Amino acid sequence: MNTLDPLHTHSLLQRFLSDADALGVRTYDSGRPGPHIGIVAMTHGNEIGGLHAFMRLIDEGTLSSLACGRVSLILGHPDAFLLRDSSWRLSPQRYIDEDLNRVWDAPGTHTHERRRRDAIRSVIDECDALLDLHSTSEPSRSMIFLASKNEQTKHIADMLHAEFLISDILSRLIGMPLVEYHARLDSSHVSLVIEWGQHYDEACAETMYENILRFLSGMGVISREFSPPPLKKRLRVFHCHYVQTLDAEYLYTLTPASFDRIEAGQSIVRDGERVFVADRNSLIVMPTRAISAVGEEMHYLACEE
Repeated sequence: MNTLDPLHTHSLLQRFLSDADALGVRTYDSGRPGPHIGIVAMTHGNEIGGLHAFMRLIDEGTLSSLACGRVSLILGHPDAFLLRDSSWRLSPQRYIDEDLNRVWDAPGTHTHERRRRDAIRSVIDECDALLDLHSTSEPSRSMIFLASKNEQTKHIADMLHAEFLISDILSRLIGMPLVEYHARLDSSHVSLVIEWGQHYDEACAETMYENILRFLSGMGVISREFSPPPLKKRLRVFHCHYVQTLDAEYLYTLTPASFDRIEAGQSIVRDGERVFVADRNSLIVMPTRAISAVGEEMHYLACEE
């Protein structure tokens, strides 16, 4: 795996912010009527592939010749990326106080993430379509989650390059995610998430770049032809394991990965004094060993539709 260098990413971040507005957003306006498209990267500070994709779009001039409408490139949580360790070395983190992607219905402004949410809310509210770019801590094949349910969203999702289309996952998160907030603003909104690969995988940034172009083309703001992607496998999530102890560990393998097959009766995880056993054949989705707090989502179980 070719990896993305955090120090190089730091220099890209400085370049992006040097020409962004006070919120850390770059907006490109065609001057012609059309939809306002929002693309969000670094909702979690250690998920850096989207920033690399942003800079490629900027350097190639793609957004300077839009056919119509506006495109806003939004960095969700650059401050979490810029955290330093005790030796003042760059130490990108998922968040500072709490998960920015779980606070969109939370009251108050007492955490860094809630203040950041309020700062960028006005931009999110203006967007007709929103694509939130994510990656995973463990190796993973690509997946899409739909927040909005309208036909345009389904059509756009079909144009994107991903292996899986997963339903009933966003409602299982503890706290409202960004795309769920955006989808609830207006039933006509296009709101979705794409998850692709490990955080520092160069291929993750490459595919994010391609999917941004596909998204913009599908929304009609750029003129670009793409061959149809392969048909996606459709899964439905039926269970989420919320971690109960910080020493929870997987039992079915030492190297869990999304879409591992779990057999009925197989021990999945030991969490405290309990061993959790699968009650049916299923696929595990987004397992993580990087647990930082009790109550976080450790993995999901899904079945084929």
